[in-house]
Amino acid sequence: MGDMIKEYVRTCNVCNKNKKPTRKARCPLTQYHAGAPMERVHIDFLGPLPETTRGNTNILVMVDQFTKWVEIIPLPSQTAEETAKAAVNEFFTRFGCPFSIHSDQGRNFESNLFKSVCKTLQIHKNKDHRL
Repeated sequence: MGDMIKEYVRTCNVCNKNKKPTRKARCPLTQYHAGAPMERVHIDFLGPLPETTRGNTNILVMVDQFTKWVEIIPLPSQTAEETAKAAVNEFFTRFGCPFSIHSDQGRNFESNLFKSVCKTLQIHKNKDHRL
């Protein structure tokens, strides 16, 4: 009977939604609180999406962690050149340069071009190794 109960609980949708996970996270979550606007900006891509009439298939998303201000920039591709140009022309020139940028390890964000832009503008480049 014990085995039947374990099997029932293991396959029950309601039970699985409510019970705690048995696996532990690989890395403990940490909190980082920005203390001022433009202290930390998160950047990532959404796409590829269906092509627009202007030929764009990707969206560059930039979020200021302190104010939660979101800017989305439609782009035709996710190349390092497009990414750096959009970040500088559409975000940094309007709001100023952030203290740090946080991104995943996408090739466009890890490229020498994007690193050079960050170095020139004195922006600390952080990356999330877990993504």
